Amino acid sequence: MAKTLPRVVTWNGRGFDLPVLRLRAMVYGVPVPAWFQTGDKWNGYTQRYQPDFNCDLMEQVADYGASPRIGLQDIADLIGLPGKIGGHGSEVADMMARGELEKVRAYCESDVLTLYAAYVRWALLTGRTDPAGHNASVDSLVECLAHQRATRPHLGVFLDRWQASKRPAPMHVPLPRPTLASESPHLASEHVL
Repeated sequence: MAKTLPRVVTWNGRGFDLPVLRLRAMVYGVPVPAWFQTGDKWNGYTQRYQPDFNCDLMEQVADYGASPRIGLQDIADLIGLPGKIGGHGSEVADMMARGELEKVRAYCESDVLTLYAAYVRWALLTGRTDPAGHNASVDSLVECLAHQRATRPHLGVFLDRWQASKRPAPMHVPLPRPTLASESPHLASEHVL
């Protein structure tokens, strides 16, 4: 982990997932020094305000609590994603108890797909990618879902619902129009009131 410095992206991960994982690591004596020792005082996985290492997308969207925190399904609805497929988080324990592992898998994978697509849109919003990078990421995801649909039908359901969405937010974003050499790339300061 220390060599590749992957970005960890979650939805409310700082409030739930990561504390649970840290406590389980403590219980079982699993060392995770890279999590705690990577970076410096201002940049690293444990730094709340540094999304380049550990991006809790819920905190980013809510501006660290400056605005209300919303659910991942709310973001999915806003940008035209299907969101959760096959249930709700409160039903997972019962599904497991009944041995419905494929339902749990479908639920969890649809959550991850939603988080990934929402992250790609956020990366565009924050300048971490450009429209071409955003669209390439979406195309890659669509290709993966289409390729896997025969063996994992819930991925096809996710893709079909996403493509059929009537939300105003498109899957792809418009690419900027190329600027001609004779065009000014910005508004000249003398034209600003």
